[in-house]
Amino acid sequence: MGVLVAALLAALTGAACSSDSNGGSGGAAGSGGRGASSSGGSAGTGGGSGTGGSAGTGGSAGTGGSAGSSTGSSARPNPCDAPRSGPVFRVSPSGTDNPDCTESAPCRTLQHAAEVADTPGAVILVADGTYDGFHTVHPNVTFAADGDAVVVNTSHRWSSGATGDNINVEDTDGVTIDGFKVRDADRTGIRVANARSVVLCNNVSGPNGRWGILTGFAPGVQIFHNETFGSAGEHGIYVSNSNGSGDAPLIVGNHAHDNNVNGIQLNGDCHAGGDGTIDGAILDGNIVHDNGAKGLSLISAPGVHVENNLIYENGTNAGAGGIHLVKEPDCPDSQASSGGVVVNNTVVEPRIAALRASDGATRNVIFNNVFVSPRGAPDEVGGNDFSNNLMANDVTGLFAPGGYQLAPGSPALGACVASYAGQVAPSLDIVGAQRRATSCNQGAYETP
Repeated sequence: MGVLVAALLAALTGAACSSDSNGGSGGAAGSGGRGASSSGGSAGTGGGSGTGGSAGTGGSAGTGGSAGSSTGSSARPNPCDAPRSGPVFRVSPSGTDNPDCTESAPCRTLQHAAEVADTPGAVILVADGTYDGFHTVHPNVTFAADGDAVVVNTSHRWSSGATGDNINVEDTDGVTIDGFKVRDADRTGIRVANARSVVLCNNVSGPNGRWGILTGFAPGVQIFHNETFGSAGEHGIYVSNSNGSGDAPLIVGNHAHDNNVNGIQLNGDCHAGGDGTIDGAILDGNIVHDNGAKGLSLISAPGVHVENNLIYENGTNAGAGGIHLVKEPDCPDSQASSGGVVVNNTVVEPRIAALRASDGATRNVIFNNVFVSPRGAPDEVGGNDFSNNLMANDVTGLFAPGGYQLAPGSPALGACVASYAGQVAPSLDIVGAQRRATSCNQGAYETP
């Protein structure tokens, strides 16, 4: 699992995997679906993991690391910290399913509460305990753990059969899922499909059969401060498919580790319908490590913005890079992950490239990063703008013992630039510390 974990932590069905020689992780998740009779499609259309690339060997990734919590960090406010003022419904293991779901007479099941709480802005508070899975029914409802041991460990069943997903947010906009421990799903811990402006925050999803968090056709989704691990089939977090512009997913402060394929993957996937791209994504302050293939797999995600992430020790099985900018195989070059920004990340990968731009990915501005890999950061397409990055084969002299903060005398100290090519470096670092206006540090950490 990697030594940083000690400091950080106190597929039901589907099409065959596809991959290309550039390591493109083929196949999007599609809208998933709860069964052939549902509007959501079949249970697991599309979706190959496709590790691609060559794992390689060599180099030392260093040791340790401390982010101080089980998830990453970011200066961006967690949407789940905002006050809630709607009517409150209660769920408890000691309750019974009744029409009211009050504090004195709580409901027993999450599914019943989901059906009863039909007022926009309603908040369903869930007491510690173990619960069956559920699907959402009404829009603009918050499901929030009222404790730190709310466990959902069975896949929800529709009348047509099992979905393989423990929590299923489908065709219901504005839903929030906050603070659940979701595990042992046949397919997905938390799935979002055909829903806008959904918020997933403070959840722990793992181990699960295929994905920890999966979204499809979900514009405006916000994925904040979740931990995803132990996805046996594919990825920790997978944001897939788009019906048009305005996707703008926010993927912030998550901890994705020890998943079979990629830590975090984006894929618009022209083969799955829609416009084939995930536009305007932001990945900020995530900690991604010890995944079987890539750390961040950014497929068909034009304009993606990647900042302040800590990515290390991925490619335990194979993989194209700690960060991989690419397009879905056999899709147009215009849908590649081009025109984005990669700034102030720390990437330490002894087995795979630190960053790889391939198969149509161009015009990305890449600066102020610390890239450590014997395989470097290859630009296989050309036209990407690399500037002011620290490139090293190993970690010698770079990091303080036990972490990825910079060591005294590290060449990354004071070596960043405030802006480059019209792009501005983040004003805060991965833990929210203010960056110096001049002589700031390369990489994710401004703090010693």
